Amino acid sequence: MRWLGRLSVVGVFGLIAYAAWPLLDLKRIADAIDARDAGRFTELLDVNELKRSIASQVARAHLKLTNPNRRLSPLALNMATNAGIVLADSYVIEIVKSERLFDLLKPARIETFAGPNINPQAWAAPNLRNAGKLLSAAEYRGRNFYVTLPLSAQAPQQFRLRLKLTEWKWKLAGIDLPEELQLRLAREFGSKSTP
Repeated sequence: MRWLGRLSVVGVFGLIAYAAWPLLDLKRIADAIDARDAGRFTELLDVNELKRSIASQVARAHLKLTNPNRRLSPLALNMATNAGIVLADSYVIEIVKSERLFDLLKPARIETFAGPNINPQAWAAPNLRNAGKLLSAAEYRGRNFYVTLPLSAQAPQQFRLRLKLTEWKWKLAGIDLPEELQLRLAREFGSKSTP
């Protein structure tokens, strides 16, 4: 019977460690953004997936701006989005560069998770409440971890970050941008792509 108790304690600690694991890498991302450390930040990115995530949003927003009253079938929307992704690739490469991405993510307030390592005083009730809010805003799907930030913002102003487990590290692999920001980037892309 003792082994069953020990096994359940180990299982509980294992679940807690699994839940906290992506949060530690989210903190590393926040630290890199706060310090504007491009080298460290780049190591924490899945650049190809991040490019695709941003490019598809820019392409869809550009379609919405250029054809405001036209409804496309899902197949036509998918084909147009894929074509837009190809066209927006060089523009998105500029966005994914660290300095530009730092500025893009600033409204998400990820850097609020930065700061000194957790010490015993940090385990006070307010910080535990904040950790609880963060976990309630998080979602696990296999090798993907999603979190919506900033926690205090209304839904239209929130960013949804996707961290993906790659080579035993959680890397930033996607950012769902607020619609207003998607439209701004689409306008910028449109002005750069027209002669």
